[in-house]
Amino acid sequence: MPEHECSNPLWPCAVTGAASCLSGIKDVGVVIHGSSGCFFYPSTIIKRHLHCTFLLEEDIIFGAAKRLKKTVEEVAPQYSLLAVIPTCTPALTGEDVREILSEYPVIVVDSPGFIGDCEEGYFLALNSLPCKVDNDREGVNVDGLDIVDPFSKGNAMEIERLLILSGIPPAARFCDDSLGSITRPAPVTISANPDLAGAPGEAAGTTLGLTNLKSTFKKLEKLFDEADAAPVEDEIQAAGDLLERTCEKYLRRYDPPGVTIFGGFSYSVFAAEMLQHYLDADIISIGSRNGIRPCRFRVEEARDMASAQRIIERDIPELIIGSSFERDLSKTSAFVPLTHPVRGTVRLAARPVVGIEGSLNFMENVLNACIDYRRHGGQG
Repeated sequence: MPEHECSNPLWPCAVTGAASCLSGIKDVGVVIHGSSGCFFYPSTIIKRHLHCTFLLEEDIIFGAAKRLKKTVEEVAPQYSLLAVIPTCTPALTGEDVREILSEYPVIVVDSPGFIGDCEEGYFLALNSLPCKVDNDREGVNVDGLDIVDPFSKGNAMEIERLLILSGIPPAARFCDDSLGSITRPAPVTISANPDLAGAPGEAAGTTLGLTNLKSTFKKLEKLFDEADAAPVEDEIQAAGDLLERTCEKYLRRYDPPGVTIFGGFSYSVFAAEMLQHYLDADIISIGSRNGIRPCRFRVEEARDMASAQRIIERDIPELIIGSSFERDLSKTSAFVPLTHPVRGTVRLAARPVVGIEGSLNFMENVLNACIDYRRHGGQG
C-alpha cells in the first residue's frame, strides 16, 4: 500500500476566518458550533473571548439542537448581536442551524472549515453583517484589518494617522471597531491588506507600500474637497530618501541577500517589491498561503509544513521572511516575521506593515536581521 504523509496546515480554515472577522467587532458575541478542537485553535490565535457549544459524540448522533439553543440563550444577553458559526461536523450531518435558531436574534455564518481557507470565512462573515453605507457620514473606512494579523493594530493606527494628517477623519474599521460604527460605514474605503479588501464603500486603493500609498492619497484628495495629500506625500518622499541612503550604506559593505518569502499573497509581494527596489535582493521565491495571482515574482503555494520545508531546502535562502514555522525550519538563515504565528519573541508595541511607518519598520527589521547574519559569518 502507498504511504500517505499527513500535512500540517499553516493557514487557518474558514471557521477561524469568520471568527476573527466577527470577534474584532465590539458588542458582537461569537459562538463556534462544534467540538472543543474546533474551538481551541481559533481561541488560541484570535485572543478574544469566544463561546462554543462543545459538541460531544451523543450530540452528533442524536442531534445538537438542544445544546445549541441552551448556549445561545445563555450567551445572547451579553451582546448586541450574536453570531453562530457552524463547523464541519454539524454541516456534514445536515443540521439546519438557521431553522433551529429561527426564534432567536442571531446571524448564522455558514463557513465550515472544508469550504476553504480563512479568507473565505472572513468574507462570509463580513457579508453577513447588517451594514448600510451612510452617505452623510464623514471620513474614510479602513478594511483589511484582521485581528489575527500581528500587524493589524499598528496598521489601523498608521492609516488613521495619515488620514488625519491629510485632513480626513477616519470612519469604520473593518473589522476592529464597534458594531454601531461597522454597520454604518462611510461611502469611501481604503485597504490595509488587499487580500481582505471588500468592505462596503467605494474602493479608493491600498496603503501597502509607498507607491500604492501615494496613489491612494492622491485619489482621496480628489474625492474630498477638504483633503490635502501634500503632508503625506512629503513624508513619503522623506521616507523613500531615508530608505535609499540606508540601504546604499548596507550595500557598500555587504552583497544583496537571497530571499524566500512566506505569507499572505499581498504582504509577500509587498515585501518582495521593497527588498528588490531598495536592497537589490534576489527574490528566489514566494510561498503563498492563500492562492496565487499574477505578479512578476516566482510564486508557489506553501499551505503546509512539508511545502515550506521543500521550498527552503531547495532555495537555501540567506533571509527568510515569514512565520515562526519557517524560522524553525531553517536555523541558519536570517529571519524577519511577516505573518502569523510569531512565537518565541516578545511583541508589545503596535507595529504596522502598511503606510510610511510600516515600510520603515519592515526595512529596519530586514537590515538588522541581515547585519546580524553577516556579523555571525552567515549563520542566523
